[in-house]
Amino acid sequence: MTKESQKIALVILAAGTSKRMKGCKQLLPWKHTTLIDHAIGQALKSKADRVYVVLGAHKEQVIQEINKHPVAVVVNPHWMNGMGGSISHAIARIIQDKEKFQAVLIALVDQPLVEYPHFNSLISQYLETGSL
Repeated sequence: MTKESQKIALVILAAGTSKRMKGCKQLLPWKHTTLIDHAIGQALKSKADRVYVVLGAHKEQVIQEINKHPVAVVVNPHWMNGMGGSISHAIARIIQDKEKFQAVLIALVDQPLVEYPHFNSLISQYLETGSL
């Protein structure tokens, strides 16, 4: 398989309840937008071929914020079981999709300082070496 034919999916984990925040962390303000909007914007600027967003707690509120973006929304009904379950749910959805991805990059909604150049660096490293 050539580098050009390898497809990369980027998954944003945004399913948590944010109980320490006493509110919806995904919708907290960040710069001129929200954490979720910023995370999606950075993912869409990256070299990833498709962006998936995993939602769980607060999904109704968060969907209203993200429905303007060309992302695949994955709703994890068992979000309360933790991040591992959300990753598993996202991977199951990615496998079901018609596009075949060779790698998945996982990002967290609450790490806004990780931006698209970092994603691109990881993707380029993978495409060059086949590993990270």
